[in-house]
Amino acid sequence: MKEIIRQYIKLMRVKHYIKNLVVFIPMFFGGYLFDKARIIYALGGFVCFCLIASSVYILNDLCDIEKDRNHHTKKNRPLASGKIKPKSAIILMFALLAAAIVISILLKSVMGAGMLALYFGLNLAYSFGLKDKPILDIVILASGYVIRIFYGGFITDVVISKWLYLVVVSGSLYMGLGKRRNELKSGTNT
Repeated sequence: MKEIIRQYIKLMRVKHYIKNLVVFIPMFFGGYLFDKARIIYALGGFVCFCLIASSVYILNDLCDIEKDRNHHTKKNRPLASGKIKPKSAIILMFALLAAAIVISILLKSVMGAGMLALYFGLNLAYSFGLKDKPILDIVILASGYVIRIFYGGFITDVVISKWLYLVVVSGSLYMGLGKRRNELKSGTNT
């Protein structure tokens, strides 16, 4: 049982939830880090974004299952290795999406919900082919961080400075380009 739970956690990529801490940045730079009401909304938003991100990871793994089976490290992923069946992954993906929608409704932020939909839509397009388009794939990956910043601002009702956007865009493009550069240097087919 522990092994199955571990595989589902691995499938959801819980270790990548740290990226979603970006939703707290607008509060930090807006001077609202200790505002209890905003903290509650930000925590709800963090959970919501984690659920959406996990559903995106599952979708991407479902789309790449055959390709991952031929990769030297990705073949150990839960779907590629066969430890989790695609049907179970699809059920989990929709359950995560449903939970994210419920939490989003509770947060009562229409613009925040729009950011979640944009994030999911971009990643849907990414999973179904845009990841194979050079430069565009990096822009989509980098936009995920910008969307997190917007989302954090919307759900906590904090105005975000243009400088913060500039820093986040520059930093995320730098990380995305660095990741692709390392993949090209190592010769991995991703």
